[in-house]
Order: sequence, then C-alpha cells, then structure tokens
Amino acid sequence: MFRVTMVTVRQQLHRMIDDALDDDPRRALIAARQLQEEVVWLLQRAVALARRQEWSWGRIGRLIGTTRQAAQQRFGSVVPRVPPHRRADRQDPMVQHVRETERMLREMQSGQWQRHHGDDGDDGDDGHHGGGEAVPW
Repeated sequence: MFRVTMVTVRQQLHRMIDDALDDDPRRALIAARQLQEEVVWLLQRAVALARRQEWSWGRIGRLIGTTRQAAQQRFGSVVPRVPPHRRADRQDPMVQHVRETERMLREMQSGQWQRHHGDDGDDGDDGHHGGGEAVPW
C-alpha cells in the first residue's frame, strides 16, 4: 500500500512539474504554488523522520543549510499536516484522522482541551489522548 502511495505521489509531482514548465502562465503559476506547498510538507516530513530517529538539531540544521537553533525554532513545534496532495480528498481516512488530531492539538495549545476533557474527573490517561504520532508519515 505504501509503495502505491509513493508511486501516486511521484506521478502527481511529475504532473505538477510539467505544468510548472508549461507555456501557459496561469497553469505554470498554479503548479509552482502547488509544488512549493509540497516541498514545505516534504521538508517537515524529513525533519520529523530525522527527529524520530534521534538525529540532533545540529545535524538536521547542517543538512538543510541552517543553524541548530534555527532548525529547532522552525520545526520544533510543527504539527504534522495532511500532505497537500491529499487535502482535497475529504473522505480519505488519513485526512479525517489528521484533521481530528489537528483539532485536538489546537484545543490543547489554547487550553480548551483541559476545560473540555479535564473537568469530568478523568485523568486522561486512557491511552487515547496523548503521546504517539499525530500523522503516520
């Protein structure tokens, strides 16, 4: 399944590159913007993979052409997002899972999670509301 997804993403990226090189300025601009969004997501994904494998921020920073501090500031609190190439499919289970995770993380950051889920006497330690990965990269 992962292999099929990788092939599909490659095909979509190739189409975007072809469109970005098109002689039609409208098509080229739209494709260039889409490619830019994909590159941002790919970089976030690569950093998340490196961190999961316990790479240091210094090593990551060197490989992406920045300092340790800049890499940590830029990616240290990044919440994984639905890949741009999958955002349009609202029925996709991954999209639904990530949207729910994003909503919970926003609630946690704003303090709403505590108000909604902490007042019922539940300590939240049921294995469903914390830890783990937000997105199956």
